[in-house]
Amino acid sequence: MSGYPALRQNKKPELLLRISYLNPHMGVALSTPELTAITKKLAKKYNLGISTLNKNTFYGEDYKDMWAVPIETKKREFMKYLNNLKPGRANLVILHIAHLNPEMKVLEMNSLLIKQNGIPMAARHRQTELNMLLSPEFQNLIGKKFQLITYADLLKKGTK
Repeated sequence: MSGYPALRQNKKPELLLRISYLNPHMGVALSTPELTAITKKLAKKYNLGISTLNKNTFYGEDYKDMWAVPIETKKREFMKYLNNLKPGRANLVILHIAHLNPEMKVLEMNSLLIKQNGIPMAARHRQTELNMLLSPEFQNLIGKKFQLITYADLLKKGTK
């Protein structure tokens, strides 16, 4: 628990949030040399990974972002990517999962997913990505085609 100083007051270890990486969401934490330096310093201090938003990765991982892939082809492209993974390399797939519910239905993004026929599409993309992970096709590949790991696992392997 010493690696999680902000959470030390919680006496129930099973309730602790296990943080394994810093996410520079939307690029903010890496948007300037100064912020990048702070992000790297924090990652080193707390032994955390740093995720990425593009092909400039921190640990040599292959990178695939599913966000802007059309809903109609998203699962097919995801499965194609998984079936062509390079052995011996970490592979990072960026997914934004959520249930299609009233709160998510009103989510609008200034991106490729703004609206189609007046309907915000972000929630549909997120539900589609959740469905991909819950699908038998994906579940059957776990442990056979790849292993699911965290940034903590990646750092233990010394992949930097």
